[in-house]
Amino acid sequence: MRGSLDQLLDEQEITRLLVAHCASIDDGRFAVTASLYADATWWICDGKPLHGTGAVTTFLNEDIILYAGLPRTRHMLATIDIEVDNDRATARSRSNVVVHQKIPDKPSRVIFQGRYLDTFHRVDGIWRWYERRMRADGEDDMSTHLRSATSPLET
Repeated sequence: MRGSLDQLLDEQEITRLLVAHCASIDDGRFAVTASLYADATWWICDGKPLHGTGAVTTFLNEDIILYAGLPRTRHMLATIDIEVDNDRATARSRSNVVVHQKIPDKPSRVIFQGRYLDTFHRVDGIWRWYERRMRADGEDDMSTHLRSATSPLET
């Protein structure tokens, strides 16, 4: 039986995964981002699901525009709510995300706001992503962030 300290440690480990996703994208370390989804499915808004490292790597490398090696974004998470089911070694989280972008010769602006709905499994004592669903509640012009007109974020 796991106690409240274990619950806090589980929540902390899951929070670190959420932060690692944001930080690795903002830092242009797409291989790190993709590794977080090795055995997971990432649903980007109403787009096709991306399953596994290869699909996530392809999406990030083909669609994200880089400026001197960086996407010039800041993914800001807020209102993180994590529910751990220790009996099933699963967890769910909900969080709000706001993405700012500052590119050369342009003012900083919010390009996306939405929600992440995540499911995790604990495998051999380590939390891993099982599924991420991304929902948009607001987007600005994404043409400075996404290369492809057929990107899953296009509406």
